Amino acid sequence: MSNVLTMQVRPKQSSSLSFPAGGILRRLDAKIGQTVGKVDRQILEDRLAAEMIAGKFSDQVFTSQDIKSIFNPHAIASLANASTAAAVDAAVARRQIFYKERYLNRERIRSALGFAYEGMEQSYKDLKGIDYDDAFQDNRLTHGKLKRQDLLMQLADMQRRKYIRVSRQTGSNAVNALITSTTVIPAATTTVRNKHVGSKTNGILSSQVDAQGNNLSDMYIAQQSTFPSQTHTTTSNLAEGIFPQGDIEIRYKEKMLELIDIFIADAIGAGRFDNFEDISNHEMGLLSSELRRVQLAYADTFLTAPFEGIITAVFKEEGESVQAGEPVMRIENDTSLLLLTSLRHNGAIRVGQSASIIADNLFGTKATAEIDCTVVSLRGHSADDGMWDMILSAENYPMGWKIKGTEHDENLKLPLNYHFDRENTKVILK
Repeated sequence: MSNVLTMQVRPKQSSSLSFPAGGILRRLDAKIGQTVGKVDRQILEDRLAAEMIAGKFSDQVFTSQDIKSIFNPHAIASLANASTAAAVDAAVARRQIFYKERYLNRERIRSALGFAYEGMEQSYKDLKGIDYDDAFQDNRLTHGKLKRQDLLMQLADMQRRKYIRVSRQTGSNAVNALITSTTVIPAATTTVRNKHVGSKTNGILSSQVDAQGNNLSDMYIAQQSTFPSQTHTTTSNLAEGIFPQGDIEIRYKEKMLELIDIFIADAIGAGRFDNFEDISNHEMGLLSSELRRVQLAYADTFLTAPFEGIITAVFKEEGESVQAGEPVMRIENDTSLLLLTSLRHNGAIRVGQSASIIADNLFGTKATAEIDCTVVSLRGHSADDGMWDMILSAENYPMGWKIKGTEHDENLKLPLNYHFDRENTKVILK
């Protein structure tokens, strides 16, 4: 039996709870001294992955309301999360559209692809180092083996040389010279001769006679119209028509590139047909993974306790801003205890050794408590003084307790940070 110099009660489990992401604290249902229950988040989060049934994707997904109904009853605090809830519902909609429009109809779509790309599966495998002679079966199209990047470089070089020549001809220093053409239409006068046909009075056509007695009905009247000078200006940066041969070659190369791109698109489409089932599953999995990511982000806006205990500190108030990882409250488990002990003992002590604590006159009740415990940590001092620092693991009242001298009472439960009386406390090492 060894006399205790100091012995302090500490919780075996203690945690400062925080949110994985920052936000505004919307709800806080926590008070100091309040008991909270353990929530196994893994079980709750596994429910979000229930869309897979017998290895196949199903129509079962969780919206923001479903997730709220799972986590909110167990939460002791939550962040403002309307935007995160909207992101969940948007991801659900994207996933469900693809599921119902593409995934459920994948056999029908594959049949349509097979009709469109029949016989082109091998083309997809030959994309690396394409021989366009064999691809097009026409040597005139490609003039031998030609890679797409080579064609792009040739086209760029032709355009560069064309623009340099244009800039030299026009006196401009710009490579992409603007070619301006101006057409001037000179002023002109036109004369129109109209026959004078007289006038009508009360519906009767009458002739008109001039001062000399000439019948005006048989005369022609000349009318003149004058049009001002006009100028039309056209500006182009393509310099079309200046070097027609170069323009033809450039268009030819551009059409070649279009043909090559069409061929590559067809080959990729054929490869998609050949692996359509795997591609559909991967696309479905991608959407489902994105949905699960935002679902978990929404679930992380609800704060739950990882173990049963009591709230011993609250650091935030509703409406305050919270950073990711910033403590909101602290909970401690007062059921399983660690007793930080210093004592004097002449002899060996080992980790894992069983022991008993004898506490007389506990809390002034004249009761003697015998508490079973185990050495879980140990550090010795000088061999001359026999001093030991150790940590003993024990359960709080009533587990592993024997009481003498009084009736069993809940008041015997050890409070956290309690210091035993050194005069009335001893440790028996077994």
